[in-house]
Amino acid sequence: MEKHDARKLSQDAQELLRNMIVRLRKSGRAHREIAEIVGITESHCCRIWTRYQKGGAQAVAKGKRGRRFGEQQGIISELDTGIRAIGIE
Repeated sequence: MEKHDARKLSQDAQELLRNMIVRLRKSGRAHREIAEIVGITESHCCRIWTRYQKGGAQAVAKGKRGRRFGEQQGIISELDTGIRAIGIE
């Protein structure tokens, strides 16, 4: 079966894929067989199963992406506040 790049899927589709892998693994299927069914690599299948074993369902659930508010700002907050007070943005 042709392998698919899961990074190009939506977050919802990626979560469904991970949940499918967990269900298939719980039913007793091997990583190689699951990889063939789902269309991913065997190593990716193994990584998802390991994450599930360590952290449960929450470890394979979709998460937040991108920068968090205030993270890696180019301007320090005091300067930003001063600029906003002056009206320059």
